[in-house]
Amino acid sequence: MGWKEVLDAILTAILIPLLPLIGAWLGTWLNTQIESIKAKNEREYFNYHLDKVNKLIQTCVMDVEGVYVNLLEKEGVFDKEAQLTAFNMAKEKVMAQLTTQTKEVLEKTYVDYIAYIESKIEELVEGM
Repeated sequence: MGWKEVLDAILTAILIPLLPLIGAWLGTWLNTQIESIKAKNEREYFNYHLDKVNKLIQTCVMDVEGVYVNLLEKEGVFDKEAQLTAFNMAKEKVMAQLTTQTKEVLEKTYVDYIAYIESKIEELVEGM
């Protein structure tokens, strides 16, 4: 028997029993990679929608402040009732512009997404 036959016999004796193990490992590794990519895509999807909501809230608050609040402040009649009206105007603007997908993301992310929106509006108003 030549060295080729010996090498062939050794490789056959080692590789044939290892093929199912290598296949199982490769399958597990591929499934792990697929799950990782799915999780990353889901995080990116959620982050995209949450970022859009935050920008929408900021835009709506600035719109209400620029039109309603500034006018009332110039006239000197911006009181607690006007503050509540401005808050509700901003909230209604935000709620009217939420897409179905965004609402789904908010519902999965926050127990009470309306309270989240309200707190973000208050946070922006306090920062002005």
